[in-house]
Amino acid sequence: MRKFFKTRAVGFYLLIAAALLALAADFVYFHFYHSDAQLVRYYTASAFAVPFIAVAASAVLALFRVTERWAGLVFFGLELCAFMLFVNGTYMYLSSAFYSGFNMDAVLALSPGFLATAVLYVVILIAGAVLTFMRMRKKERKGEN
Repeated sequence: MRKFFKTRAVGFYLLIAAALLALAADFVYFHFYHSDAQLVRYYTASAFAVPFIAVAASAVLALFRVTERWAGLVFFGLELCAFMLFVNGTYMYLSSAFYSGFNMDAVLALSPGFLATAVLYVVILIAGAVLTFMRMRKKERKGEN
């Protein structure tokens, strides 16, 4: 077990952090959209399910040397799909919130649940984009077994 973690690069630990953040964002989404009577009609079950698939798939891919290079890309792609499903479910909420025009009063009137979920998705997508270019395993030095 110790050898496993000694061979891991920064990308692997960023993947763990991004996966935990994705799960947290998923539960924030579920909680706020089910506890707010105004937002419950904009909840999309597929936007809730896809991050679990992203975390599971990227975790499995990151464990094996042959597939670890694809873990970040798969995580980013599936989280992007989850974000698009979130946007697809909530665009009517935004159109009703900004019906009278885009101004600071309308932005401040947005639900904290929507804002928290949107900000978390943006952070997750930035981490996922960075992950697509990072190694999951340290480079082996010549002369080591």
